[in-house]
Amino acid sequence: MGEREKPIVSPCHGQCDVNKGVDLCRGCFRTIGEIREWRTASNDVKRAILEQVGIRKAASGKSQRVEITATLQRHPCINQCAISPGTFLCKGCYLYPDEVDRWHKMDQAERARLLEQIERRRRKYAESPSSSGAGRLKKTG
Repeated sequence: MGEREKPIVSPCHGQCDVNKGVDLCRGCFRTIGEIREWRTASNDVKRAILEQVGIRKAASGKSQRVEITATLQRHPCINQCAISPGTFLCKGCYLYPDEVDRWHKMDQAERARLLEQIERRRRKYAESPSSSGAGRLKKTG
């Protein structure tokens, strides 16, 4: 049986000071959503949060608003938008239309979770060419 991965330690060091303008803790450089999410997050989500924390720390000389804007995860859209009639997923980014609409309102932890979901969807569905050449999402297993 494989070894269980050790849990990742929280970056919190008890110097909590939340900047209400951007909902960012000046002590650990996490957003309120990331702090709230931490206890139940997978290690993959925690690693994504820590990556953003590192970027924010490095940019800490800049204004808080610039830090948050610069560290938001990029939208997974690849500009090949077409909704599959069978799954209602976008064939380009594997998002549902409501997820596309909500992306800009999500915090980092929510986006990290959704990116994990997208990877599962990619593994579950494979592109197969249709007669029109547009492709159709097809369940693989």
